[in-house]
Amino acid sequence: MLHGFRFVNTSLALRDTQDLMLSMRHAKRAVEFLADDHVNKCTALYYLGIANFCHFENLGDLDSLDEASNSLKTAAEQATGLPNERFKAAHGWAYIMTIHGTVSPTKALRNALELMQGYVWLGNSVQRRYKDVKVVGSLATEAASHATLWNELESTIEILEMGRLIVWSQLLQLRPPVKDSQLVNPVLASRLIEVGQEIEHRSMAEDFIGALNKTSNQEKSGQARRRIVEESDNLVSQARETLGSHDFLTYKTMKDLRNSAISSVVVIVNIH
Repeated sequence: MLHGFRFVNTSLALRDTQDLMLSMRHAKRAVEFLADDHVNKCTALYYLGIANFCHFENLGDLDSLDEASNSLKTAAEQATGLPNERFKAAHGWAYIMTIHGTVSPTKALRNALELMQGYVWLGNSVQRRYKDVKVVGSLATEAASHATLWNELESTIEILEMGRLIVWSQLLQLRPPVKDSQLVNPVLASRLIEVGQEIEHRSMAEDFIGALNKTSNQEKSGQARRRIVEESDNLVSQARETLGSHDFLTYKTMKDLRNSAISSVVVIVNIH
């Protein structure tokens, strides 16, 4: 499997047709080898999706485009994957949906934003957060634009609210949600920040390939990845209970936002 993923990276760089075919076979074998709840399944699916997409770009094979979309969608929805890994998969899935043109990419784009919203606030460095803000701003306006084109107007508003929430809280240096929990439970808040930093520092490709060098390393890495994902979910749940708010690290829905237009007209302009 290690050779297979190195081969995938090489073939993607060279865009050689025969190499791409082999890389797809290697990636598919890796996906089949790993159990559905395996911590590295997300990464394996991501590589398979990228390999299939490159094959589509080279030969125009629509079946490969469908395979790429399915693999990246599954990777984005993989509960055991780290948020930053799942975000990359969701972003790729959304990009393919825009190319496909027959299905709305809104779900994929929202998925990517929701994933990014979580880890952009969980203790990332200031430099990293400002870098992420640019990505979020661009992604939010693009997602809203596609939602509007597909006449998904409620999704348009929710997506813009999600993007606004992330971008302005960073640019205006407002308190991230973690700070709210810090006032109530400092220990919980500190651990939330630590977990966020650990998620930030984990590399998708290097961590996965390094884990395959030895079985013992694979097991240790797998246990660590599973632990950090589970702990992150548990900590967010605890924070919601502590604050008495289910909105912690989430955005307002159209149901909440609709009240803004009860006594006046609200005009929303999306520049993309």
